Amino acid sequence: MDKNFISDQKQKLERQQEYLIKKIDELEKIPDFGNSQDDNAQEVAEANNNLSLERDLKKELKEINKVLRRVDEGSYDKCLSCGGTIEKKRLELVPTAVNCADCQTKLRK
Repeated sequence: MDKNFISDQKQKLERQQEYLIKKIDELEKIPDFGNSQDDNAQEVAEANNNLSLERDLKKELKEINKVLRRVDEGSYDKCLSCGGTIEKKRLELVPTAVNCADCQTKLRK
């Protein structure tokens, strides 16, 4: 596959990685709305919402980290299931794809 394409994809993934790290750091801060019971209740509700979002972002970050390792290893465009090439269009649409479209369809069934 075209090295420029893979380089561009790596840059996109690294930007997304940086964004996720920053967002996770923001979410890990405990909100402080004040000292009243209503404020405390709001803090707890916000913290609970943040935990769910933080969990999702950490999962996405983990996927991106795995894909970046594949880029560095030279296997970014190789399907984990069949070993074939992941279509360029698929990688453009889903930069974290690890399976070709055919294998991904089979996995969903």
